[in-house]
Amino acid sequence: MKLLCFLAAGLVGASASSALAQTAAPFPSRPVTLVVPFAPGGASDGMGRLFAQGLTEIWKVPVIVENRPGASGTIGGEFVRRAAPDGHTLLLAGPATLTILAAVNPKIPYDPVRDFAPVSVAVSYSYVLTVNTSVAKTLPDLLDRLKQQPGKLTYASSGVGTTTHFMAELFKVMAGVDMMNVPYQGVGPGMNAVMANHVSMLFAPVNEVGPALQSGKLTALGVTSAQRIPELPDVPAITEFVKGYTADSWLSVLAPASTPPALLEKMSSDLRLALTLPDISRKLKEMGLTQVLNRPAEARAAIEADAATWRTLAKQMNIKAQ
Repeated sequence: MKLLCFLAAGLVGASASSALAQTAAPFPSRPVTLVVPFAPGGASDGMGRLFAQGLTEIWKVPVIVENRPGASGTIGGEFVRRAAPDGHTLLLAGPATLTILAAVNPKIPYDPVRDFAPVSVAVSYSYVLTVNTSVAKTLPDLLDRLKQQPGKLTYASSGVGTTTHFMAELFKVMAGVDMMNVPYQGVGPGMNAVMANHVSMLFAPVNEVGPALQSGKLTALGVTSAQRIPELPDVPAITEFVKGYTADSWLSVLAPASTPPALLEKMSSDLRLALTLPDISRKLKEMGLTQVLNRPAEARAAIEADAATWRTLAKQMNIKAQ
């Protein structure tokens, strides 16, 4: 689950490039499609277009974002799973499409580990535990209230089996508290419900909750990362009070499962270059994203660990797709 510990050791060596040259046609030989399994205009779409911009500059061929929304991201995932394993069709995905989804719905048409070949876990980003200003002023205050009033406080989520839901459920387990899930159609409506005091709290991505925090309508009590983050330096990491709690989200670039290892290494190296271009790096930072940029084997290990964490939680809490 703690993806930042899988940081890349360095750029791929000359041996991988040589192996690729001997076993495959020059890559890329035509435009590359980056499938975003959600509708245009959302956070994932914006990140995908930023990735595509950087890769286009590195590869000197167009990298085209293709939105294939529906079925919690499985339509886009299945499309890439069935694509030719030549690097020209890639998937941008995180827990909502891969590890969390598989934990609650064993009937999805792919396995998040076996059916894809990770290029890299490219970025990670923190979520923020936020509350209505009337609920609590500090995380210890909230924990005390939750323990004194088990089951009385509520949290907003984007629905059963979403990242916002699982982060809250993991908090419940690790803090030893109880609170009730109230699902909404996305983070925005959930945030509005907390500000209106219809529900007590929610976990929201740091880049989506900023304006509400600045307005004083919400209070940030903790971040899900292992350490405090530059965007909210005065807000503690939840793990400071709930030992061991870390739950950053992430975005990875993946290829079909049988993509040659040397090609995966080349794409991973090129993605590192693309996302460290000054303009791209600056925009990633503005979006609250931390570069991870690990190599394929490290990415696979990170995704496997994430899948195991959420699978265990789903079983423990009896969470199933609705």
